[in-house]
Amino acid sequence: MFYPVMVCTFAGLATALGAVIVIIPGGISEKGLSVSQGFAAGVMLAVSALDLLPESYSVYYTYMPALAAFKAVASLFVIGWIIGNLISSVAVPGGIYTE
Repeated sequence: MFYPVMVCTFAGLATALGAVIVIIPGGISEKGLSVSQGFAAGVMLAVSALDLLPESYSVYYTYMPALAAFKAVASLFVIGWIIGNLISSVAVPGGIYTE
């Protein structure tokens, strides 16, 4: 019971710290905000992938041998990554860093 409360408390404090950094006089630069948002997005993607990959491996492992299940999960992960990059390049034709 104590662990979930502790984790939620730390998450709330981290959010409050981020808010304090943004609202202090002078705030955060546009470049700093972009970097912090990119970092947060990367962390969320990594957490999602690390949470979903073991579960997908266990599902594939029930239907095929271990090495084949690993190859299936790894190849589908890479294919999804490639498709995501292709969609991103079409959605932002000039690239991400255009001004």
